[in-house]
Amino acid sequence: MSQAALAFPAAAPSRRTGYRKDGSPHPNHHLWRNGRLWWIAITVHRPDWTAERVRASLRTDDLVEARRRRDWILSQYRGADGCLLSLRF
Repeated sequence: MSQAALAFPAAAPSRRTGYRKDGSPHPNHHLWRNGRLWWIAITVHRPDWTAERVRASLRTDDLVEARRRRDWILSQYRGADGCLLSLRF
């Protein structure tokens, strides 16, 4: 058997971004459902060049309410103590 027959195909590029294929923002970015409740996942970059991944329950099973709570949390982090968020909206 030749080496070409044993070669694995190249991996497809990762699309783990907050955007859809057409380039529009994904409305559920930073949200995931764990069981019946929605959670938020963000990365906070601090002025001392450290980063912290924040995961928190939004304590709701309603997607519209989860989006509202996510947006409120993101608004509280922006600019707090010189922190930056990894956002791709």
